[in-house]
Amino acid sequence: QAEKIEAVAGSKIALNFELMYGKNIKSIVWYRFDPKTKKSTPIQPSGRLAIKTKGTKSSLLMARVRFVDAGYYRVLVKYMGRMTDGLFKVIVKAEPKIVNPCESHLGGTVVFSVHEPSSTIITKIAWFRIVDDVPRPIEEGDQFKISDKDRQLTVSGVRDCDIGMYQAVLTTNEGESKDEYFAIRS
Repeated sequence: QAEKIEAVAGSKIALNFELMYGKNIKSIVWYRFDPKTKKSTPIQPSGRLAIKTKGTKSSLLMARVRFVDAGYYRVLVKYMGRMTDGLFKVIVKAEPKIVNPCESHLGGTVVFSVHEPSSTIITKIAWFRIVDDVPRPIEEGDQFKISDKDRQLTVSGVRDCDIGMYQAVLTTNEGESKDEYFAIRS
């Protein structure tokens, strides 16, 4: 049974594992786990992910949690000639703080604009529509217009199914990423 960890997008979380017995830990490895295929992919610490291990405790730390972080994580511990593991399920929910709540009438037009921090330069913006707590990439078409120059997403001819949360994932010249959230409300 997986331990459930609920997080709000943009927050920090820690998946904590403690070995109940044994002091001679040989290795601790954290994995991203797919329960359908039973495939485990080792996690490499990066700008947002860190692994801390001390004694019989290990934590996988996630900063600025994103919807793509939702899923299963596994820790595998080898000690005193034995092996044990832990399983976690991370559930990511929409951030309650919305940068740009927008009231809209059906059939109207909504424009979301990203604000560039003064100390960095945005090099890339990816736009997503959040459906059932899962970000889905927005493809430009008749209804959705993406302007990289103006850092905007325009939604034309708003329909009932367009009401909800949107996410912009910004990548800066320093290689960091930041998420901004927008909403169309009825």
